[in-house]
Amino acid sequence: MDGSVVYTSFSANHIFTTLGTYNVMFVVSDTSSCNKADTAFVIINVLPFVPVIPDFNTIIHPLCINQTADFSFSGSGGILYSWNFGDGAFANGPNVSHTYSNPGDYLVTLTVDDSVCGSSGNISRLITFYPPVSASVAALGATIGCAPLNVFLSNYSSTGGNHFWDFMDGSPIDTSFNTYHSFTLPGNYNVRFIVSDSLSCNYADTAFVNVIVLGSVPIVPAFNTTLHPVCFNPSADFSFSGSGGNSYSWNFGDGIFAMGLNVSHSYASAGDYLVTLTVNDSVCGANKTISQLISFYPPAIASVNVLGSKSGCAPLNVSFSNNSSTGGNYFWNFMDGSVVDTSFSANHIFTIPGTYKVRFIVSDPNSCNISDTDFVDINIFPSIPVRASFTLITTSNCDSTDALVSFNGSGGIVYSWDFGDGVIGYGVSNSHHYPQTGNYLITLLVNDSVCNFSDSTSQLVIVKPSVKAGIHTDQVLFGCAPQTINFSNSFATTGNYLWDFGDNTFSTQTIVDHAYNFPGFYNISLTVSNPASCNLEDKAVYGLKVYENPIANFSYTQNKKSNFTEIDFINTSSINSAFYRWDFADSTFETTSGPINHKYFRRGTYNVCLNVTTIEGCIDSTCLDVIIEGEETIYIPSSFTPNGDGKNDFFKVYFTEITELDVLIYDRWGIKIYEYNTLDGSWDGTYNGNPAPEDVYVYKLTAKGIANENIEKTGRVTLIY
Repeated sequence: MDGSVVYTSFSANHIFTTLGTYNVMFVVSDTSSCNKADTAFVIINVLPFVPVIPDFNTIIHPLCINQTADFSFSGSGGILYSWNFGDGAFANGPNVSHTYSNPGDYLVTLTVDDSVCGSSGNISRLITFYPPVSASVAALGATIGCAPLNVFLSNYSSTGGNHFWDFMDGSPIDTSFNTYHSFTLPGNYNVRFIVSDSLSCNYADTAFVNVIVLGSVPIVPAFNTTLHPVCFNPSADFSFSGSGGNSYSWNFGDGIFAMGLNVSHSYASAGDYLVTLTVNDSVCGANKTISQLISFYPPAIASVNVLGSKSGCAPLNVSFSNNSSTGGNYFWNFMDGSVVDTSFSANHIFTIPGTYKVRFIVSDPNSCNISDTDFVDINIFPSIPVRASFTLITTSNCDSTDALVSFNGSGGIVYSWDFGDGVIGYGVSNSHHYPQTGNYLITLLVNDSVCNFSDSTSQLVIVKPSVKAGIHTDQVLFGCAPQTINFSNSFATTGNYLWDFGDNTFSTQTIVDHAYNFPGFYNISLTVSNPASCNLEDKAVYGLKVYENPIANFSYTQNKKSNFTEIDFINTSSINSAFYRWDFADSTFETTSGPINHKYFRRGTYNVCLNVTTIEGCIDSTCLDVIIEGEETIYIPSSFTPNGDGKNDFFKVYFTEITELDVLIYDRWGIKIYEYNTLDGSWDGTYNGNPAPEDVYVYKLTAKGIANENIEKTGRVTLIY
């Protein structure tokens, strides 16, 4: 559209030399197409060239926090203005402002660009923001103490050129960087430190340190004690009665400590305890200690033990042991009319049957309770002879028995029953259940534990087993002829076995395999007998259904086509078959009875199998090798209908003897809309997930066969809904 000649090439390159706007027109024509020709346009703008001269002005706002600068473009030319503020931040536009978080030197760069004609340039300038001066001071050591108090003050300021210390005690100003000062008079001094710097944004700053100087008070340690000497958890009250100090620490002598002017403490046990008071002046650093011994006496505790038995037949000699830890005087009263015994431990003979509550008293005038008493019971029994005898009543159950036993002898105190199966019982009567067969000897032991007399006796209990019959077949209720079943007894029992298999055959073995060769229903029974059992005989029955087995068979014929081999399979299985499954050995299957027509697209030997099943579940199968002699063939359909009716819904290339395949689909304008490169791939008629319009599309096929390495085909396919 600039007066130049018309181009007829597939693509074009053109130079526009004059300023202006041009609406370029492109026309394509094809007499074999349905619309003959089509036209497209593109607008071209040709602009004048303006040179870029970068420059900018800067206005700085030097605040101490968030310092800001304004930048404005003052050059010529350009369309795009890019600013680099030198702190990692960027902005665009001819006039911008930026806030800096920290003081420092920043190189600001402006880049000016004419994106249309390709001209650009940049310029940089350095700007500076000064940090504020900050006063910071700390005391190295204590700032509270008694006069004279020496304080070292350290200057931690990071900036500043001049330093001024005012100690607020009338002394002159100190201009040292760090300083040392001695405060000689008590008082509260708020020391002031000033730092100044003419280059900072705030020029000066002030910091303070508070110093407290105290007077000294002498320490005189003393305390009063009040004891509470009870027998359990004795306690004491302590009160400071001296002078001076500001901290009072008590050590009670039993590992426990406390703080305060007046304290109380309970002791876990009696004893001697050294109580120590430490008085401390934490300000001036002085301390003194004083100690005092206190004593708590333990209680007198009477404790007696018998060496030997406390019970027995008369005469009984009893030895008494004194286990008391304290006491000076001891008194034994045996309560049988004998005189009091004052020995440390005692030995006494009881001659008359009865119960005696022996009393033992221990006394100590230094104890907190003066005296204590303990008691011990002594039982003296008359002698009675022991005879063991019992009655036995048993049930007559098979496999288990209940036994009831009752003592009918004389004497004794303890009655122990051993039932012969590891179980022990006690008492004058008892019952026991025997859950298993066997011979058990029941033994009764009668014992007089006081006078040490005993006797025993035994009786035999016999528990007979029962014979049991049960038919075990791994839960087989039906089978297919010929059917072999393993028969055994469900119970572990001994005796004579008789199997009736329901087909006029018998066996006396305990475990037997039996084959049923013909269909039918069989009533099976097992009889087990044992004259030594309690029930003598037991019988079990079982029902088994045997069905007729199918016979699988088929034949086939071949019909060679141009691009595949067609096989007709004929099912010749027995008529009692109900379910079928064909495996054509090419990853395809069929479940109809047939006849079946199947296509093979590749040469090879295929082991085709037919599995047949009766309605009762009996199965048979057979396989034949089908040999396909093929060649490299490719079949490409000319149209397909992706309407979801299950017929011809995909565009797919069919072939034989092809090992690699790549298929490209183009629309009429040469735009690729689909591609697949697998042997089992296909096109479903969509473009970018949406149905493609009805039209004629171009396919390009590249393949590799067993014989030919390079196979290429191009053609058209029509998409129809």
